Amino acid sequence: IFGYRDSEERTDQDFDSTDIDFFSTIRKQDYEQTSHELRVSGLIGDKIDYVVGGYLWDSEYQLDQQLLYFLTALAELPEGSTSNPRTDHDTDAWAVFFEADYIFNEQWKLTLGGRYTEEEKDMDRSSFIDFAGAGVVIIPEFDASGDGDWDEFTPKASISYTPNVDHLIYFTYAEGFRSGGLNGRGNAPSSIEAPYDPEFVDMYELGWKGVWLKNRLQTSVAVFYQEYDDKQEDVVVPAPDSAQGQETVTLNASEATMGGVELEVKALITDGWTVGVNYGYLDAEYDDFEITTVDGSTADLSNLDLRRAPEYTYAINSVYSLDIGPGVASLQATYRYKDDFETTFSNEPYGHVDGHGLLDAAASYAWEGWTFRVFGRNLTDEDAIGSALPVAGLFSFAAYRDPRIWGVQLSYEFGVE
Repeated sequence: IFGYRDSEERTDQDFDSTDIDFFSTIRKQDYEQTSHELRVSGLIGDKIDYVVGGYLWDSEYQLDQQLLYFLTALAELPEGSTSNPRTDHDTDAWAVFFEADYIFNEQWKLTLGGRYTEEEKDMDRSSFIDFAGAGVVIIPEFDASGDGDWDEFTPKASISYTPNVDHLIYFTYAEGFRSGGLNGRGNAPSSIEAPYDPEFVDMYELGWKGVWLKNRLQTSVAVFYQEYDDKQEDVVVPAPDSAQGQETVTLNASEATMGGVELEVKALITDGWTVGVNYGYLDAEYDDFEITTVDGSTADLSNLDLRRAPEYTYAINSVYSLDIGPGVASLQATYRYKDDFETTFSNEPYGHVDGHGLLDAAASYAWEGWTFRVFGRNLTDEDAIGSALPVAGLFSFAAYRDPRIWGVQLSYEFGVE
């Protein structure tokens, strides 16, 4: 399997939301990545079913920013002078993995697997003041480099019991990690040069799946528990060796636990009409979370809510399909609800999202590989914050999710008759 991606983007942001050139930025980013994956699967006798493989990843990006903000005015620089941070970042990674099922008998199966990963990241970050936009460097702000490399082995083990063809009971234990990295938003050389480490999680899950009424009804329930160590948090911290005096960086700042239940029911009401319902309950809390605040004191944040961790969620989905002419017509509607949650690590009021639901719908017609589709998203035009963050400790802003959207789509899938 080979993958390649190349993208260029530009973003203009006016953080102060006024017609005064107080704090605005232009961001230009070039990104390129390649990936390669090879898998080999097979059988050993009639007891072992396995897959082994390898993975290669390479990515690089270049980010150029142009900031027009009040610090240039405070320094009595000519109008139009800008701060110009630049970031060059490279990532190289490789991994080998395996997974094997050992079939004891028709009812019991053991699954063992693992993945070994090595990663290496390098970053150069610098900034200078452009004199009145003329390209004359008069104040170098900073110039620093950082690098880091990590290697991790993450195992997985699962046991499943199938009492009959309609039911499955399983238990799974797995370990995972979120990659370490470098602070591409840092302004202080000390933060740019120091990498943050991977975030680790141990996962436990006990579940049951069943089918009823000759496969017209499917049900499943899963109970899970997760332990996070060295959890990565994006926080605002003091930066005495930077011009701004503070910065947003990623730190291994917390430990947390999460537990919950997931339920799912899917029913074939009539031929062509399927209705699905799912529900999730989540209990997430910090066990430890301490940071050094902008004023230099130590703050215990373990009483805060984790970001994007609503206590409960549910969804209802309905799909009706009917043969018409040479193809199949379908109508689909989905309603998804999320309980309230936080989007900022410090649980700021401007980042709080109240419980809300989103309604999507679509109508389509498919024939001989072609599909024509009319769709609508967020049909009730629900206002909900998608993200929020502070800017330089002076003010904050939030970005809302997409409003009501509708559109048409025509697609073709090769190999479908």
